[in-house]
Amino acid sequence: RSPLKGAFMREDLRVRSAGETGKRRRTRPWGDAMRIVAGIVAGVLCSGLMLLAPGDAGADPVSALVESAQIQGPKPQDYQGTFLWGFEAGGAHSPQDIQTTLSSGWGVYASGQALFGMWPNVLIGMDMDYYHIPVNVGSTGFNLGAEWTIAVMPMVEFRTNRMGNWSFYGNIGVGMNDDNFLNSPGLNSACALSSCSISTQIALAARFAVGADYYLTKNLSATMEGGYMVNVTPTSLSVSVPGYTAPAVATFNLSTVFMLVGFHYDGTP
Repeated sequence: RSPLKGAFMREDLRVRSAGETGKRRRTRPWGDAMRIVAGIVAGVLCSGLMLLAPGDAGADPVSALVESAQIQGPKPQDYQGTFLWGFEAGGAHSPQDIQTTLSSGWGVYASGQALFGMWPNVLIGMDMDYYHIPVNVGSTGFNLGAEWTIAVMPMVEFRTNRMGNWSFYGNIGVGMNDDNFLNSPGLNSACALSSCSISTQIALAARFAVGADYYLTKNLSATMEGGYMVNVTPTSLSVSVPGYTAPAVATFNLSTVFMLVGFHYDGTP
């Protein structure tokens, strides 16, 4: 073999070797990127395994995160052993004729309660109501005056669990109505020459109502309530005005429908 040919062969081998080295150098950045990605994946997997493993204090971070993210349903509302106070006010109307020839119109109504939870959703306590309704001659509209009543009664109230910010309830009370009549200026003028009087008496009270509370804070709620108060009382009358001559004795049906708004405060923890 000639020296010249041997030199060419050695040069060719050197060029091929340099080309392969360049290729390896050109592909090295991709290998570095793959190693970086593999390191990141390994770090994430290790972190996950650390979260799944309980810590020294017994805390489970994954369970805590899941629990905090859970959607909470209505929690049982436990009123047992706590007090509830309420006050409402609004309008009242006697939907029936007070007496054969007498009617009524809209008046005012106020109510207050103090209740104690005997069971988780049942409260027992006292209720006091005040209402004031007009008494008119049906045929002429002449105002005889106003009947005002104070009612005091034991009460039982049934309440639902809270549904978000809402809670619903119904109550029943039975007690006594202290009925009183206040003559109108018109009646006093018409009876200037003679004594006119309307005297109502104490009567049985029965109160039925339903309502809804919207909780503004944990314990304070705005309330809406509607119901019916039963009040039928024997009445003595001595009245004679144009369009109406009262019987000596009559029965006044002062039962009223009421619509109220107000506030409740309960001491539930």
